Parts: sequence; structure tokens; C-alpha cells
Amino acid sequence: MARHTLVRKCEHCLKADKKSNHCTVFTEPGWMWRKGKCWGYKPRLIVYLGGSIHGHSTLKEAMTWRLYAAGVLEAAGYEVLNPLHQPRPATVEAIIKRDLQDINRADILLVEMDHKDKPYIGTSMEIRYAWERKKEIILFGRANRESIWLQYHASAWYEDLGQALAYLKERGIKLYGDLERVKRSPGGMAEGAAGTRDGRARVCGGGGI
Repeated sequence: MARHTLVRKCEHCLKADKKSNHCTVFTEPGWMWRKGKCWGYKPRLIVYLGGSIHGHSTLKEAMTWRLYAAGVLEAAGYEVLNPLHQPRPATVEAIIKRDLQDINRADILLVEMDHKDKPYIGTSMEIRYAWERKKEIILFGRANRESIWLQYHASAWYEDLGQALAYLKERGIKLYGDLERVKRSPGGMAEGAAGTRDGRARVCGGGGI
């Protein structure tokens, strides 16, 4: 095995550069795992992006906030699972199984709840499934706030996406450090530009989705 080359156990480590398949710290990652665990292993928390999909006039409406959130979260050290950023399975059964597998992998659900005209049936099922598996569930948005079921299952509920991301970003920096890396990242730059681009500030800023 070539020096620096990752082994399977390195997959979710913050120090793993998946693009180059190398460890950014150790020259022989496989040797570091010889006693069962690499002492430098620092796993990324995994965030699943839930929320309304059906009922939007275009898929872009459901995708926009997810792409923005993914950029900010990945820059802060998280791994992100976006159900819309993967090839769509051929059958309904396959779609459901894939989404449930992603929720099983995730540590945190970040859930959009901001459209009062959307049913959120599938989203509510995902929330319950995640809650039963002791996942952290973070909601944002102004829809369905009167629901005692959602209140009961939510770990936290923010007014808008900006507030939810601010909490997760601060938490990520505490976990993973290197604030300068976050500021230099594409996600960090996108966040700074959000307030100056027409339309994007309305989608991603303090006003929510």
C-alpha cells in the first residue's frame, strides 16, 4: 500500500482527503490502525438534509437551500447527506430505502419546515424514524409550529436557516477548529456573498426559506 493511502476505517475522519485518497497527517494510516483505532482519528458528524420536496413547482426550489447549507456545513467540518444530490433510484421502494439508510448513517437531521402550503408527510416520517434512533433533530422555519408532535420530536427549532446554520457552524468550529480554513472555503465564501446577491439573501438569509 502506498504511503499516506487511506484504509476503510479512515472514511469518516476529518483528516482524510477523499479526493486524493490520502491522510493529511500520517504517512501510513494503515499502520496507525494496527491496535484497533488510530489515535488521530476524528470523525465528522454527518448531517442529513430533510424537508419538503413534493409540491414545489420545480425541483430547484427544494434544492436551493440544501446546496447552500451543504456548502456551509462541509466548510465547518461536517459530512452532508443531500437526498436530492444523488442519482434518483428507479422505484419508490428504492428511494425510501436509500433515504432511511442515509438517516441511519446520520448523526443530525437538519429539517426545513418553512412552507405552510406543503404537507410534510414524508418529512414527518423521517423525523419520527430518526427520533427512534436517537438522532439529533434540528428544525427551522415557520410552518407547523403549533404541532405538538413536531415540538416533541425536535431537539431544537430555529426561526430560519441562517440561525440553524450559525448554531451548527459554531459547534463545528468547536469540534474541528481551524476557523481560517472555514473562512477560506467555498462554502464560507458563499455565505459571505449571500447578502450581496439578488435573490440569494432572501433564500438563505435571516428571512428563511
